[in-house]
Amino acid sequence: MTQPTTRPLTSARRTLEVLDAIATFRRPFRAPDLSAALGWSRATTYQQLVTLVTAGWLERGSDGDYRLSVRAARISSAAAAQAAPAERLLAVLQELVSRTREAASVALLDDLDARVLWRVVPDRPVSASVPRVTTLSARSASVHVLLAYLPAERRQQLRRSAPARSGFLSERTLAAVRKAGHAIYRSTDADGVAAVAAPIFDAEGSCAAALAVTGPSSRFEPESAIEATFAAAERISQLWQYVGDPAQNLG
Repeated sequence: MTQPTTRPLTSARRTLEVLDAIATFRRPFRAPDLSAALGWSRATTYQQLVTLVTAGWLERGSDGDYRLSVRAARISSAAAAQAAPAERLLAVLQELVSRTREAASVALLDDLDARVLWRVVPDRPVSASVPRVTTLSARSASVHVLLAYLPAERRQQLRRSAPARSGFLSERTLAAVRKAGHAIYRSTDADGVAAVAAPIFDAEGSCAAALAVTGPSSRFEPESAIEATFAAAERISQLWQYVGDPAQNLG
């Protein structure tokens, strides 16, 4: 006998949609702001806000603005503990490697170096290798991404502190990376590497790290991995805010 399928509660689902929308605001908000974000009528939105205030999920200030209560912070803390973000990040890299059949890595800027925190290789010999620490050189798609998304003032500081190492990365080159949303590198050496890299963003929308797919230039076409790299970078960005100190949790 076929068991009846339990139907989800529409009212509960709509309330969760409201919470998802509220999570996009980085500061207290007003009812019209939320109504516009949801595409709902103000009356419907206000009813949801009243419900969440009554349940203790929202607080309303004397100025009429709404903000999430401490209860939401408790859920966030529990989610971080249960989500095992480092394990999930590794799983994303493993999926990317399975899809592209090339090595995948996550790197971030460490002063004047791009430090590779995590690297997964396919289950076959890969002649191209990425050292644990990669200096700022043009031979890295990850470095192009990391520098391209740095604040302009910070890039100028790097140029002044080590012009011989960073001067070759022109603002025009980095602007092209930002416009494309990714960087591609191909070695001119016979046994060199080819790579595509995309930014990983933190909760504040800043580039926190770079995700790269790398393989021997003799067989790997970076353009073929752009879509997969973008998709993986987006998933890792969602996890990044829960990773904590990358040096401890990923290194």
